[in-house]
Amino acid sequence: MEMESWQQEQPVVLRTWTMESPHNYANNCHEVSVFLCHGATYFEVEFDEKCETERRYDYLEFTDARGAKTRYDTKVGTEKWPKKVTFKAGPRLQFLFHSDSSNNEWGYKFIVTAYGLPDVAVSWGLDLQLLVSRLMGRLASRSMALKSLRADDLLSEDSAQKQAEKVIIPSQEQVFAECSQKRILGLLAAMLPPFKSGSTMSLINLEQILPLMFQVVISNAGHLNETYHLTLGLLGQLILRLMPAEVDAAVAKVLSAKHSLFAAGDGSAMPDGWKTTHLLFSLGAVCLDSRVGLDWASSMADILRSLNSSAQWHNVIAAFTDHCIKQLPFQLKHTNIFTLLVLVGFPEVLCMGTRSVYMDNANEPHNVIILKHFTEKNKAVIVDIKTRKRKTVKDYQLIQKCGQEGSDSQTQLRQYLQHFVLISTHLLQTSMDSSYAEAVEATWVLSLALKGLYRTLKIHGFKEIQAAFLQSGLLKLLVKKCSKGTGFSKTWLLRDLEILSIMLYSSKKEISSLAEREDSELEEREQDQDVEQTVVGPVDLEQNKLDPLEGLDEATKICFLMTHDALNAPLHILRAMYELQMKRTDSFFLEVQKRFDGDVITTDERIRTLAQKWQPSKRLRLEEQSSKAVDTDMIILPCLSKPVLCDKATEETNPVAQKLITNTESDLQLSYAKQRRTKSSILLHKELDSRSKKSVRDYLYRVNEATAVLYARHVLASLLAEWPDDVAINEEILDLSGPAHMTYILDMLMQLEEKQLWEKILQKVLHGCSENMLGTMALTACQFMEEPGMAVQMRESKHPYNNNTNFEDKVHIPGAIYLSIKFDSQCNTEEGCDELLMSSSSDFQQDRHSFSGSPQKWNDFELPGDTLYYRFTSDMSNTEWGYKFTVTAGHLGRFQTGFEILKQMLSEERVVPHLPLAKIWEWQVGVACRQTGHQRLKAIHLLLKIVQCSAQSDCDLTLLKPLWQLFTHMENNLCHDMAKPGILLPLHRALAELFFVTENRVTELGSLQEYLLALNTEDHLHRCTAQALKNIAAISLAINYPNKSTSFWNV
Repeated sequence: MEMESWQQEQPVVLRTWTMESPHNYANNCHEVSVFLCHGATYFEVEFDEKCETERRYDYLEFTDARGAKTRYDTKVGTEKWPKKVTFKAGPRLQFLFHSDSSNNEWGYKFIVTAYGLPDVAVSWGLDLQLLVSRLMGRLASRSMALKSLRADDLLSEDSAQKQAEKVIIPSQEQVFAECSQKRILGLLAAMLPPFKSGSTMSLINLEQILPLMFQVVISNAGHLNETYHLTLGLLGQLILRLMPAEVDAAVAKVLSAKHSLFAAGDGSAMPDGWKTTHLLFSLGAVCLDSRVGLDWASSMADILRSLNSSAQWHNVIAAFTDHCIKQLPFQLKHTNIFTLLVLVGFPEVLCMGTRSVYMDNANEPHNVIILKHFTEKNKAVIVDIKTRKRKTVKDYQLIQKCGQEGSDSQTQLRQYLQHFVLISTHLLQTSMDSSYAEAVEATWVLSLALKGLYRTLKIHGFKEIQAAFLQSGLLKLLVKKCSKGTGFSKTWLLRDLEILSIMLYSSKKEISSLAEREDSELEEREQDQDVEQTVVGPVDLEQNKLDPLEGLDEATKICFLMTHDALNAPLHILRAMYELQMKRTDSFFLEVQKRFDGDVITTDERIRTLAQKWQPSKRLRLEEQSSKAVDTDMIILPCLSKPVLCDKATEETNPVAQKLITNTESDLQLSYAKQRRTKSSILLHKELDSRSKKSVRDYLYRVNEATAVLYARHVLASLLAEWPDDVAINEEILDLSGPAHMTYILDMLMQLEEKQLWEKILQKVLHGCSENMLGTMALTACQFMEEPGMAVQMRESKHPYNNNTNFEDKVHIPGAIYLSIKFDSQCNTEEGCDELLMSSSSDFQQDRHSFSGSPQKWNDFELPGDTLYYRFTSDMSNTEWGYKFTVTAGHLGRFQTGFEILKQMLSEERVVPHLPLAKIWEWQVGVACRQTGHQRLKAIHLLLKIVQCSAQSDCDLTLLKPLWQLFTHMENNLCHDMAKPGILLPLHRALAELFFVTENRVTELGSLQEYLLALNTEDHLHRCTAQALKNIAAISLAINYPNKSTSFWNV
């Protein structure tokens, strides 16, 4: 359709409004309304014939978009107030009604109609050509100018000086182009017609634009300038809407001058789109080798995935992918690696323009687009696709959009299953270390191939593709790979390791591996020295340091804090200066003014020496290095057949008061996942900062190895979760070193996968395991429960605490999933004034808990993660006893794995007959005697299960003697504290239930007398008999019934 015909279109109604006042209207009115309709060219107002106002004093006033005002009063139908009025300046019309304080009439009623031209898809190509041509010309000329400047840098100093003397003043058009490039690109993208699968648009008016855009993208691939990145995104949208042959022509036009034309890999005729596909994959590979090319590589992968989902591009994308994948693992070219990366899925990168899903606090999903990601703050700026509102959110609230991969991509993964198996098998069998020339690329390809297997298993399951694993021997290789450690902290997320690998990748090998090792050793030595320096001195050095504000009156404190905030001056330096000025406030302020140089306060040796008295001790800057949970190689210890006997049960120093057996995993898992994501992001940011300017291929080899190990574990977990019922799990099929190895694998997978998936894996393993493996697996699980599972730390204040206290510290227990905090019954502070604040984050914003006041207000609670931050503050008057709390780690070590395995085994009817219940009973009694807290309660839970399912001679019930002594001790204490209100402790209840069930069991077996004699000593039996006779005698005397028991009392 031509422009002339478009302009001759008749206007249509876009929107209508009805306005009406009360009849009659009120006095003293001043009402304003605005009618706004985008696209409207004029407004028409039609008044009701009854409209009437007081002449001159009450009126209606309309203001059009140009600012022209028109006023109406008196009565409609006159020359001054026609029934229908047209305002020809759109798209905005303002209405004002005004009335004075006296006299009123009927009022007004009218209808406003907005008219505009109909929406038609015309002339967008002309506008696109005009805008894009100007923009691309500007970008291309700017790119050429940058290149010429780089060449000019090689000139001599004299010529460079002459160049500098020539000052070029930019024109208004150039300034406008520089400032508006991003907005113009956004407008151009908005002008594109909606994409429909199978449909294309014509290249008319785009012959000159496409080559310009390709030239800009090729010349600036991986550039930090966001305009070039946006150009790539717009180019991807244009390619998606064009025919492959037309885009190939534009590519040939750009590259024919300097490059030979691309050829198909097998020598056959090139399909349409081959040149473009080859160029896009090659550009993606170039971006991989750039330290700043992550966003570009991610965007290129998104474009290629979109093209793969398009009907006209799918065949050529699939053909090129097939060509590259078949060359692996023998030709480790960058293009082949990038192709594999696109096929198996690029890691989730929050770069500008990425589509994502934002989960709000109500767990409601919102489709959003990323505008900016601040990695150091773990935040992202997003815009909601539906509401168009901008918002800053935490990056852990953003999840990768589900369903982004179409059925074509899923089919492709299934198609390349054999290639993934071949690549993984070959590379796992090849022994190579970091000295191998292409070790980095080989380990990278291995991790990507394993990722492809993992994603294929998630889509299709193991049953359909089991032959590929069993026949190739890949299953045995996976078990061997999984048994290796990553060598990295367990805090690292797999996604962040993948991103680290891409961002650090460099194919350059100028720096020798020896030099790299020397650098890394030097770094480690420096870090070790830092750690040693920070840990010198007593542990409570921080608490012994004086508070800089201690001993100051309230006015001086306020002055100190104001100076600290205004000048960013350390409080201990200010206190030293205050003391040196003989505690005179006026002299102190003069000294501060004299020493402040506009940036910092200058100090001398005398001030610094005195300030050490109040200077807080250094934190453990690298605390994680001395106490972090590192993923190490699997060490399988020999399974002990018998535990060490226990003569006395360990007494509870801090009895659990709330629950019998806590089940906090489900409640705390989400919060823990958020914390782990934040910590992993911090680790990623630190690694990129410390290694961004070095050749780090040795380190990169370790990163890729760690990624491969983690994906191997995920693959094995997926295999076991979908294991076929008709295939047995034995030592031969998995190449296990023994039955105990399977228990260690279950422990490893429990640390990796979510609880529901792990429980499914456990059920499949127990169902498919050969009978001769079950006994050893159960005893290994018992051995797991013997390991110390609880790490306990205690913190307390002075009793009573001091006034003007401001103390902050943390409790860190590596490997804990959650921390259980229990307060002493004496905890007490001045209510509302002295407060203990606790949180899982150093800024005290996440999982925040505050405590103040009487002991009844100090309730025990559980905190997700492995670190507790706490801060105690008190004012200048009144003190109480203070605080004391115990922090206990949850899920530390292998205890929980052993408990879950045994609990499931004792619940399976098929498994129980094959278990050595007598040995398990012996182990669990020992665990219940030695462990404390929740661990002891879980061991008692297993003892109850064994008692209920065991036969007559399975268990030696006399082994319960140490627990019986603990129980009788708790009973005696309860008798002495009868006046004290409260319920029985969980341990007391658990032991009561255990001995009640056991007593019923031995009664059924007819061995109650032997059982009681074995549990009690002769002295205890004598005391109980004597007490029974006393009770009988007391009752007999009360009812005046003499008998043998009363004869002892000579009554």
